[in-house]
Amino acid sequence: MKFFITLLKNIFFLLIFVSIACTSKHNGKISSPIILVKESTPLYTILVDPNILPLDKGSNIIENSERGVIAYDSIGEQREAINTLLFYVNQISGCNLKVEPFKKNSHGCYIGLTSNYPWNKKNIEHLGEEGFQIGKEGENIFIVADNSLGIRHAVNTILMDQGCRWFFPGKEWEEIPKNQTITLFPSKQIPSFDMGRIIWYGYGTYEKPVSDKLNWDYHNRMGTPVFINIGHTNYDIDFVKDFKLHPEWFALVDGQRTATKLCYSHPEVIERMTQYALKMAKNGASSVSLSPADGRGFCECDLCFGTAQGGEIKKEGGTFFATRPDGVLVCTVSETLFNAINQVANVMAEKYPEVLLGCYGYSSYSHPPSFKLHKNIFVQTTTHYRRTPLNLSEQLELWGSRCNQVGIRGYWSVYQWDWDNPLLDIYLPEIIQKDLKFYHKHNAKAFVTEASNNWGPRGLNYYIGSQLLWNVNVNIKEVIKDFYEKAFGPAAESMERYYSHWYGRGVMVLDTLPSNQNSLLDIKSDFDEFGAYDPKQFLASKSALRDAYKDLDEASKLVADIPKYQKRIDQLRMYIYYLRLRDEVWDTTSTNNVEAKIEAIKKETTFGAKLTNTNMIHTKPLLGNAFMRLFKYYEPILKDIPESQQRESGWRLPIETPPDYAELEQLWEEGKKYFGIE
Repeated sequence: MKFFITLLKNIFFLLIFVSIACTSKHNGKISSPIILVKESTPLYTILVDPNILPLDKGSNIIENSERGVIAYDSIGEQREAINTLLFYVNQISGCNLKVEPFKKNSHGCYIGLTSNYPWNKKNIEHLGEEGFQIGKEGENIFIVADNSLGIRHAVNTILMDQGCRWFFPGKEWEEIPKNQTITLFPSKQIPSFDMGRIIWYGYGTYEKPVSDKLNWDYHNRMGTPVFINIGHTNYDIDFVKDFKLHPEWFALVDGQRTATKLCYSHPEVIERMTQYALKMAKNGASSVSLSPADGRGFCECDLCFGTAQGGEIKKEGGTFFATRPDGVLVCTVSETLFNAINQVANVMAEKYPEVLLGCYGYSSYSHPPSFKLHKNIFVQTTTHYRRTPLNLSEQLELWGSRCNQVGIRGYWSVYQWDWDNPLLDIYLPEIIQKDLKFYHKHNAKAFVTEASNNWGPRGLNYYIGSQLLWNVNVNIKEVIKDFYEKAFGPAAESMERYYSHWYGRGVMVLDTLPSNQNSLLDIKSDFDEFGAYDPKQFLASKSALRDAYKDLDEASKLVADIPKYQKRIDQLRMYIYYLRLRDEVWDTTSTNNVEAKIEAIKKETTFGAKLTNTNMIHTKPLLGNAFMRLFKYYEPILKDIPESQQRESGWRLPIETPPDYAELEQLWEEGKKYFGIE
């Protein structure tokens, strides 16, 4: 009976998958699948714009994004997409697709821009900056997009439809099936966040993880059609030299000019901002950030407070509010800052009408201004640090009425919040989906989120998040089930148990866990943008680590003869072993043995250094600026240790090669003894 129930469930999920594959995710159209390759033999020739040939010609990479998202010029983007398709179709089916330039009366599978589409265009709809359409016109197939990024996304969607996956960064997490047939599913798809989908690493990372992440972004349809620079800046104003020469340019705080912030009401400051933006545009920038330097301490001078128009000014939450005589609640910081940016935008529009100006809607200037912003201003508001009496829905609605282009700046992981610990707090897949649907509904066109290079604890969230950013309505239960089965094969059930320790019952999709499975997800946190949080806050208990250890031990045995699954589970075993060393560090708090404490810290750090190129933990801050914050309880005994005072030195140097299988097995057995596992 159990066998037949399992069989029926598998048939049910298969029918759902086929239904989705044959239906546009965004438009609901249904059409018959198209066979491109059958029995490893191509049924169509690939027809392309002659300008992208030869395919082995190099492509020009555009490198003007502060978040490191890879992009090519239009011709290069199409060339890379065609090469990607050819490579993976060969890997899947063994077929070598033939590519020819399209000509009048050509027959085959055309892949390219709608502007070049050589046949009848009656079935082609508007696709936006990143959308695409796959269909059939008579005897010809068309895979088209209005812009070249859409071709990239079309190719990667086709590969996903064949079963290809890029679960986490790194070659180990690439899943390429074997199938002699390549099937195309007609659809029109446009991303839910069509001005940007970016996950970026706070604190940065090292060379190989950067490369791994770029490849992961490429295949998971991440990126942006418009590079919007939006980071904090000083507009080429020197806060030391210029403060001495022009103190009046700077914020008046508690009656004194201070070099913390600028006075955004001062005409000369606005002129410097304008000259900075003009210079950046002249040098080729497609967007210029005008976000202030980070932190609080904004101006309280008569000009800035004059935006209250006589209303009583109250300091609330680190910023200033007043109700004007006309009844409108204003934030004086937002009024002055965005008025200055509007003035810059007016000048820029005359000379560089295509250049966008970016600015956060964040912290002391979270509250939208009382006036409309120039059409070339892009505001990215944040999900935390909202110093406004408005709830998030009201805030987004008001931003949407003030400017044409609104994005969200999220926080899916910050090292000094969670320290690579496994507990997720509020960042569960179902909550992420709920949030993204909410942002999408309330005018957000882009979502950019800070994260950490910590795919050990957060990888499943990041992967699910990438699918949601493309389509907020995706069935995350199906995504999770697909992850277990394709990433871990025979160990799927063991890995479901493993992830449920950290993600709770929301990731139980295989119906294998007992109803009394523990959930550890009861921690709630209030965040402050300038704070570092207690490293003990998200620690897993020793019993939870022991259970996770058992699950990974079982999973490893189940895939011992299947290298692709073993390598993935081994990386997660390295992560849990790292947590075992962290557990030992905290165990030493009960002893007065200083040498034991230092040795435990050294062991955690050096093993963490060995994980530099695995993407499992965020090694960069561990070896760098966040080391003393992580070990703040041990600062008195670390102050005389050279490595604690100098980042990336001695035993705080990154190690490029992770433990091999033999070393990991030895460490793993030692860990089993530590946890008392037979």
